[in-house]
Amino acid sequence: LNADETRVYSASCDKDVRVWDTETGECIDVIEGHRDQVWFLALSLDGSKLFSGGGDKTVRVWDSERKDYKEILQASLDSRSSRAVCVTQRRDNIR
Repeated sequence: LNADETRVYSASCDKDVRVWDTETGECIDVIEGHRDQVWFLALSLDGSKLFSGGGDKTVRVWDSERKDYKEILQASLDSRSSRAVCVTQRRDNIR
């Protein structure tokens, strides 16, 4: 849910992130880029970045307004690894 509560983001098995309008309940955008299932989503503290991670072993950092990715972080996970990934943000950088 974004800061002004007008959008909800959802991860899915079809490799996409969907953006939903909270007032109408309609999908207003589809963000494509992952090559496998999307497992998690998180918004930055200021709402300007959307983080997504999934089965393609990447964490993508998206511009939440333009829906293009700013950065791809490669995770070092193998197929037997846990799917738990944590993203935190400090005021000065991403961890």
